[in-house]
Amino acid sequence: FSPFFRNAATDMGGWHEASRAPPSRARREERRSFAARAGGAPWRVAIAPVKDAARSSSSGDALRTAVRSFLDDSSGLGPPPDGDASPAEISADVLLLARAVNRPDVSGAGEASTSGRGALDALVGDLLAAQRLHLDREFVATLAEYYLGALTTDDDEKEDPRATQTSLKTLAQLLQEGGAHLAAREVDALISALLAKVSYKKTGGDLAGGEKGGREAESRNARSGARDTARHAFNALGALVSRASQGGCVSPRAHVAVGEAIVAALDAETRGVASSPAGAPATLGRDRPPEDAGSARLFAAATRCAHVCAGAGGGERRLTWPDEVVGALVTHLRRFFAYGLNSGSAPGGGGGDEV
Repeated sequence: FSPFFRNAATDMGGWHEASRAPPSRARREERRSFAARAGGAPWRVAIAPVKDAARSSSSGDALRTAVRSFLDDSSGLGPPPDGDASPAEISADVLLLARAVNRPDVSGAGEASTSGRGALDALVGDLLAAQRLHLDREFVATLAEYYLGALTTDDDEKEDPRATQTSLKTLAQLLQEGGAHLAAREVDALISALLAKVSYKKTGGDLAGGEKGGREAESRNARSGARDTARHAFNALGALVSRASQGGCVSPRAHVAVGEAIVAALDAETRGVASSPAGAPATLGRDRPPEDAGSARLFAAATRCAHVCAGAGGGERRLTWPDEVVGALVTHLRRFFAYGLNSGSAPGGGGGDEV
């Protein structure tokens, strides 16, 4: 790939095959561990009010207040120091927090619920980065179910894109570290939810006459948000398929659907259409891929996802894509040999598929 595309791939960080943690994780660990050492009650003391409220038979108001207080305190300086708490104990407490955040709020305070989810995402992400959690079957499956619910909504209009993207980032961390613990039915459900976040919906189409201007800017913002959501969904998909396929928990049908979604997303970006076609397109666009930062990050995530998913499984469990998916991917990837370079410098004058 050209330097422009390679830099975009590097900047976005993310998962990879190697077991070595990325530099971003080391920086987060250093920052959070320093904050924890700087002061604050140990984990057991900090979480005690939440546990007391959970054991109480009173209304859920006390529990919501205790959870909000704990998460607010953690969001500034990071999680409390471990003290005498073991990783298994901290993991059990995180599940308690997740169940409390996911508990229906009879007062209808939707904003508080969204804020609670964001704070929980930050807490889980920090604890994962610092390797302070015990990732067993129960913990990974329960949190995966929590994120499945957070990503599955009946009303797309009320979905907060930033909250969704934060949840996707944390889910990708969880799947990278513990995706191998999930059962086949859980993997299939997560793949379906993530594929729904990859496709572009309601990002605006052609505008005519006086509808341009404000609505045009709104459409650009919506499309940018859709790209970011798709990028994080591809990261989570790659982590899930690469880890879960090791135990044979990714079905061939779901694996093919991931390949088709990658092709569809690349085709939608290349052609500049408002929605992704279902499955691998029969005719690919011949335009050059957009070379803005947002598109470059999406392309990096999609191609990285393709890299780890293409031959997932290994041995007798190795999964493969149909020829039409592979051929469509090759057609798209050829365009990136000159990506980020002046079109005139490409062989043959930058002739798209002819590079």
